[in-house]
Amino acid sequence: MSYYGYGKYFINNMLIDGDKLNSTYGNNKNFMLLAVSRFGSDLQYASDELKNDKEIVLAAVKNNASALKYASSGLKKDKDVVAAAVKIGGASAFEYASYALKNDRNFALFAIKKSASSFRYISDELKNDRNFILEAVKQDGYVLEEISNDKISKDFENDREIVLEAVKHSSAMLFSTIPHEFRKDKEIVLEAMKKDGLALKYAPKELKDDKDVVLAAIRQNGHAIEYAPEKFKKMPEIILEMAKTSPALALAYDQSNLLRNNKEYVLNAVKDFGDSLKYASKELQDDEDIVLAAIKQRGTALEYASDRFKDNEKFVLEAMQSQFIAIDYASERLKSDRNFILSAVKLKGHALVHILPKFQNDKEIVLTAVENGNFNTFKYASNELKNDKDFVLQVLKISPYSFQYVSDKLKEDKAVIKQALTLEGRNLQFLPENLRDDTNLASMAVKQNVDAFKYVSKRLRANRDFVLDSVHQANPNTIDSVAIYANKETLTDTEIASIIAETNKSKLAKILKNNQATATQEL
Repeated sequence: MSYYGYGKYFINNMLIDGDKLNSTYGNNKNFMLLAVSRFGSDLQYASDELKNDKEIVLAAVKNNASALKYASSGLKKDKDVVAAAVKIGGASAFEYASYALKNDRNFALFAIKKSASSFRYISDELKNDRNFILEAVKQDGYVLEEISNDKISKDFENDREIVLEAVKHSSAMLFSTIPHEFRKDKEIVLEAMKKDGLALKYAPKELKDDKDVVLAAIRQNGHAIEYAPEKFKKMPEIILEMAKTSPALALAYDQSNLLRNNKEYVLNAVKDFGDSLKYASKELQDDEDIVLAAIKQRGTALEYASDRFKDNEKFVLEAMQSQFIAIDYASERLKSDRNFILSAVKLKGHALVHILPKFQNDKEIVLTAVENGNFNTFKYASNELKNDKDFVLQVLKISPYSFQYVSDKLKEDKAVIKQALTLEGRNLQFLPENLRDDTNLASMAVKQNVDAFKYVSKRLRANRDFVLDSVHQANPNTIDSVAIYANKETLTDTEIASIIAETNKSKLAKILKNNQATATQEL
């Protein structure tokens, strides 16, 4: 017997749907262990005895936490089992825990820490317990949202102490949902800013105008300046405070030039974010140390450097190291220099997309680009080169998957097709339908890469001899390409089913080994 997947199994060389398993195989522990290790929800097909087997259920919930739904009532009380499920699935698993665990303070807090929405499944007794609620929002402030939507505990959303603790353990989005009266409470607002400065967006106008609040927000996240009144954006004190945590952003907002001509500061800013060079003084945009640091961090910062660097081959190539599109900011002289372009595509092959059309038609340049790019690079070669048979054959030797970009004419050329499929079988997908139905070409593709089977014609997927030959080519890592895409009637053939089942054994053994570790209690 062997697991096939998608709720189907090969048993005694026959394909059987999962829902037919219970009566015949549901009590076979070895079989079910393999099944739930691959698809946890298949625990539903196990016998009642195996649904009460801790090893089986642990394997199931480790694969799919919601499989706890199908465990016995006894194992839904087992902390090891439920903790393993909750650790992976949070509330989606805690929903199926026993009432005893939903009423267990420590276990309920463990579940809430994993997922605030676990709160909705705790016992009514805990939902009415203020001390528990206070501990719960400390685990995850978003429990406050659950409280506001819960009939039993809803009144606690107006409890100031609970709200205060919630904003200390959440983010700006929670602050935006708390009752309006608390968003006017400066202490609560300050705590919210300390936790997430972007909460300033949701503060009332009078507190956005409070310097203490704005400073607290900016200290936590410099980007909070976006939500501050204009007067604060011009204050040196605010800019300098922002500079401590967001040097690049502070430079952008520095309208009084406190920082823009400070070499040490600008150097740190461009190391943090290269495009900050945009806000440096003209003098520093012409400074080699500054420009080099900026383009190393972000190649496109070359756009803001002085013209002499854009015309310097060394600096443009350095910028391309981090972002090949930096070539767009090279001087017109360099963009027209064949030797420079050759160096550029040798460094970053994909730069081919950003060069002049005459160079996209240059065989040496395009071949160099393909050698130093990826299979998409050839897409940007000229149509003339994509239709040049001898040149295309050279390209395929370097990058077989580039076949997808050759001209339609060459996609029907036997010599080109043969080389493309011999080097990369999955190129079959780029052939016209009539050629994907050619047995010889399809066999050539599958022989090189069994994954190519998914691209053969419907006729060949139903051809017993072709499918049989394909499963002989497959290994545990590629067998599914045949088993999933072959005609289902063909899969019922005794010999084909037997080979697929046998090939799957080593894969299943590995899956089983990876899923049989004993769960550890995390409380």
